[in-house]
Amino acid sequence: MSKFLKLIPGLLLILAELLSLVAVPQSFAHAQTAAYAEIAAIDAHIFIAAETQQLAWTNAVSTTTGQRLPYGLGWFVQQYNGTRVIWHYGLWPQYSALYLKVPDRQLTLILLGNSGGVSELFGLDAGDITASPFARAFLRMFAS
Repeated sequence: MSKFLKLIPGLLLILAELLSLVAVPQSFAHAQTAAYAEIAAIDAHIFIAAETQQLAWTNAVSTTTGQRLPYGLGWFVQQYNGTRVIWHYGLWPQYSALYLKVPDRQLTLILLGNSGGVSELFGLDAGDITASPFARAFLRMFAS
């Protein structure tokens, strides 16, 4: 697994053998480059203005109950040990992904899988990132 683990300040990108992901060095390098570019564009507010991003990263409030919802505008938003965590996941039968940001610590985790294994088994649609063992491990190591 070590050849698929790359740690740099602000980013942990894992393409893990434990998820049965097969990646040749060229495809890994391409995925890695794309991930760096996406993170840089989000952090530099190239995709959307800072004000819009702040709205997207703010919990929606139910109009009927007044309760804060786990979802903002396209992103799940929650607290982990008092730290704000922003995340999103993707799931198709043959692919899955998890994108997790800890903005206050400038940390990002991106998991990509050639199966549903990154997100399928964990019920992430309920809005709790700690249901994912991958996210839990990342948050315990870097956001606690």
